[in-house]
Amino acid sequence: MPVNKLQSLLLLEAKRIENSTNADHLTSVIQIIKTIDDQYQLNFGYESLDAIQKLAKYEYGWGYAFSLFYKKYVGELKSKNILKKNIIDWADSVVYLAGGIELCNQALNFEKAGLMSISLENDNSFRFAKLFENDHEKYELLSLQYNHYKKNIKFEGRLQLVEKETPKVRNELIKYVSMCKRNGIVYDLPTRLLDFYTESAFLLVNNTVTLDDFEEDDKFGDITYKDFIDFVYYVQKIGIIHRDCCVALIKHNRTIPMRKILTQILEQRDIIKQYCVETGLPIQKVKQIIDSFTLSEDNIDTHLGYPKPIPAPFIKIKGDKLIVSTYGCLKNPVYFLNRELKRRYPEDFFNAVNNREIRFRNQLYDIFKQDNFIKIYDNVVLKAPNGKILTDIDAIVYDKKSNSLGLFQLKWQDNFTTNIKERRSRISNLIAKSIEWIDKVDGWIKTESHNNLWECKTNCVNGSITTPRGGN
Repeated sequence: MPVNKLQSLLLLEAKRIENSTNADHLTSVIQIIKTIDDQYQLNFGYESLDAIQKLAKYEYGWGYAFSLFYKKYVGELKSKNILKKNIIDWADSVVYLAGGIELCNQALNFEKAGLMSISLENDNSFRFAKLFENDHEKYELLSLQYNHYKKNIKFEGRLQLVEKETPKVRNELIKYVSMCKRNGIVYDLPTRLLDFYTESAFLLVNNTVTLDDFEEDDKFGDITYKDFIDFVYYVQKIGIIHRDCCVALIKHNRTIPMRKILTQILEQRDIIKQYCVETGLPIQKVKQIIDSFTLSEDNIDTHLGYPKPIPAPFIKIKGDKLIVSTYGCLKNPVYFLNRELKRRYPEDFFNAVNNREIRFRNQLYDIFKQDNFIKIYDNVVLKAPNGKILTDIDAIVYDKKSNSLGLFQLKWQDNFTTNIKERRSRISNLIAKSIEWIDKVDGWIKTESHNNLWECKTNCVNGSITTPRGGN
């Protein structure tokens, strides 16, 4: 069977990666992060098929390779200070090979879900073919693109100003950038340029990320969601600044490899201190926020347990040190944050999810501001004539002009990235539950006459809609 043969080959390749260490495990994990940072910088934004496929291999592979050697590193009693000259080539090849393995594993997941066929062309060649397009995912992506399109229109003027100023700002950076023995690069930008990058980060976040997962005053561990999102802006800002300063330094001195300066290793206390100075927040609160953006041995299985995982801005290594990943800072720190908040504060997360319904209902009702609309703010239960509960109604709007009653069920689709099990589960649950709700409401409506709908509306005030007895 092609599937069994492919699985066997993948196990052999995985074993080969596991036994390929060219250095102590700490050096290995640092070089793996340097590889994904470097490749993301080199290939991001290019639309050629080669660049897209190459970046996909690295984005799918870094998590598997990193997890493997990071677990070995944290389990070691002491470092094995063994370092070979070809460590960079090793890291590049390991991440790239791991990407191929993870892409094949993803194909196996698609095959298991009935979305793809896998056939054997010869002993070492397989053919992957989509069985059909998944319309549900297509429309979800189109919805997301439309959301970003609307935001781009909203911020169009500000975006044009930033795009116009960007080349000039980047050319000016070399005045404030220099080499540093400790970190490879150091820079101290004037307030004017810092303000420019604050604006750049704001626009980057608002035009590429969905931020309305929770209300600003929802709390996780006594910290508001707004405080966490403010740090997202900060992370994106330091990521853009560092990337642009690295490029500026290399343009000035072509002998400096990007890989040497793009990934930083900093003391966590220095990052905390810098953010405390910028915001005035207390040290313990800032530490709690930064920990929620940090990959560590405590949460590695949560974040790296699926193909093409969400990167972390910070990765904890020995002592107080953090690897600061430009890939993690720039890719999508909100996704990492939300997954970590769910892991760290499950009760707070559950409460915040439940709060969505009230918020979405208020947003819906904002559309119906005219006096002819009557809106019900309480949750309403729909009942059959015998008193049996059919379903609940999240929002109700009655139009006095047209004598129309609008019944709404509010749904929210959580992010699921590339985890095929999460994707299939959430998509199938959303569609199945929505159809079930529609069928129940439709069945209830068919037992009603148009003359009775107003009476149904008035019964809403008491918290239930009961089919009226008698009448036509």
